[in-house]
Amino acid sequence: MWRLAECPGEQVGKEALLTDVWRLRHEPETNSLEVHVSRLRAKLAVSGLAWLVQTHPDGGYCLSTEGGASFKAFARDRRAALDSGAMITQERRLSRESIVESHVQQPRYD
Repeated sequence: MWRLAECPGEQVGKEALLTDVWRLRHEPETNSLEVHVSRLRAKLAVSGLAWLVQTHPDGGYCLSTEGGASFKAFARDRRAALDSGAMITQERRLSRESIVESHVQQPRYD
């Protein structure tokens, strides 16, 4: 993430990422870079920011700058959605407890 953030909106090639982040002078025979980017996107997706890291059409990756202008609107919409969410009623709370209890394995006495 820090390497992409050094030049937002610009392509950072796979070779540059491997050299700068992992200090590798060769391209590994694995897809480890793609796996790391996928995990980074998954972590960002928790906050609704998976769009930040984009695959560049010419190869490599870039940090998106397109969503930056709408980020305040996104945060406002997200906050409003959280504030207007349905409150957990006693019935829903009880149903959640029964769901948790149903997943607990009971000992078997065969």
